[in-house]
Amino acid sequence: MKTENVIGIPLWATFNKWQKECNRVLKQFGITQPQYAMLHILRNHIEEEQRTTQSDLATSAGIDKMTASKLLRGLEELGLVERKAHPTDSRAKIIELTKIGAKLIIKAEKAFVDFDEDFFVVLKSKKKFRKQLLELCL
Repeated sequence: MKTENVIGIPLWATFNKWQKECNRVLKQFGITQPQYAMLHILRNHIEEEQRTTQSDLATSAGIDKMTASKLLRGLEELGLVERKAHPTDSRAKIIELTKIGAKLIIKAEKAFVDFDEDFFVVLKSKKKFRKQLLELCL
């Protein structure tokens, strides 16, 4: 079967290239693209004044809870996040940015946004493309 009419294969290849180049940019901050994404999502939750659990982050990132747990464990080891006891659910952990994590995500965001803009420069309408990608995630 020829895949010339299939969208998923070039989408996957594009993502792999994007992630590899993104990791190269984020290396200066000591984090990977998935770690950056988790920090970014956590900061968004905090800015919206949401008490955020590990499960909330997994849902927002569209990943399974085990993957979220591994990412958060790595971020915790780097001193970028803290997992604290949930006040009403003994099984849940509240995730918070440390001061170091909050500073790092601000610095990394500029490099990430610049990289992302450059990578997708070939798109005629980035806004439309982003909207279509988000629709696929629903």
